[in-house]
Amino acid sequence: MKADISRFRRFSSRRSPHLRYLEWQAEYQAAISELELNRLFDRVAEAEVAIFNRLQVLAGRSSANAERQAIKNAVAALRVIKRDRLALPDWESGSGGS
Repeated sequence: MKADISRFRRFSSRRSPHLRYLEWQAEYQAAISELELNRLFDRVAEAEVAIFNRLQVLAGRSSANAERQAIKNAVAALRVIKRDRLALPDWESGSGGS
């Protein structure tokens, strides 16, 4: 689990200063770069909203496969942060308790 976070931190430290997908990447970068736990939940939520809004725009477009893959990767990274740093249940692993 901690290895997942370390991997995403290494990725974020190598990121380009130029954001490729302006509609959501700034919020995403803020979330993965946030060190203060008391701000992290809000940053993740803001990134998720920005990603959701962008997916609404992309719906029905056959192009933008590269952006969709970037979004998929970003959502996976946010899921790790929510599970490991915010101690939220991981809905994908079934540990949500239903």
